[in-house]
Amino acid sequence: MRARAPVAARLLEIAWRDESNEYAPGLRLLAPELRGALARVMVATAVGLCGRDLDSANVQVERLIAVQVDSASRREWRSTFLARTWSRQSPCTGGRSAQRIGVTPELLPRMQAALARHDTAEIRVMWSQIKKVRVGAAPDSYSVDATYQEAWVLAACGLAAEAGEQLDLVLASMPLASTRLTLEVDQATALVRALRLRADLYKRQGRSVDAERYVRLARELAGPEPGARDEVGVTAPAS
Repeated sequence: MRARAPVAARLLEIAWRDESNEYAPGLRLLAPELRGALARVMVATAVGLCGRDLDSANVQVERLIAVQVDSASRREWRSTFLARTWSRQSPCTGGRSAQRIGVTPELLPRMQAALARHDTAEIRVMWSQIKKVRVGAAPDSYSVDATYQEAWVLAACGLAAEAGEQLDLVLASMPLASTRLTLEVDQATALVRALRLRADLYKRQGRSVDAERYVRLARELAGPEPGARDEVGVTAPAS
């Protein structure tokens, strides 16, 4: 996945130009350079590129916003096109990127921001609220991307059992959700990351056979990636 990120970003930017693309409202109207930079940020975020690659993509898009988006519209522009990306970057930033979103009714970015503050009690409260809302919902209706992000927050703040339980619930429903995974690149890449996270949690429990099974599944889905890690580390934000 990671080795093919530049190609994926280019294809995404091309797809956004298509007027019939229902997933790209407003994107085709952006200046080509800004549209391309936004595609690179979104792909880097989706596949979990952290460090210098992600920082470079973020800096580039901010540089173009300063030049191509008028100052009165920048806050709304970022809210429309970048807020979800900031949330998704939390495994790379320890939740600090989600703090850029500000006040929001959405519980996931609030959980991520709470992680950056080391507020485990607040995360527990919000996770309880999420579970109440989902009572009776079919697991295959859950977003794989949101599931991965939620599980990562839970694991990062020490709630590994809850993280594993949520991953197991949703991963078991994958055959039913295959159509959405085929259509949405962020869901497909999130599935690979979720499998790697589950492997990492099993490894921490000393369950090496189960860990290797999920590593193998992730590797089969992602394809050959020279230099890529098989596990996604569960790391709490630095103090």
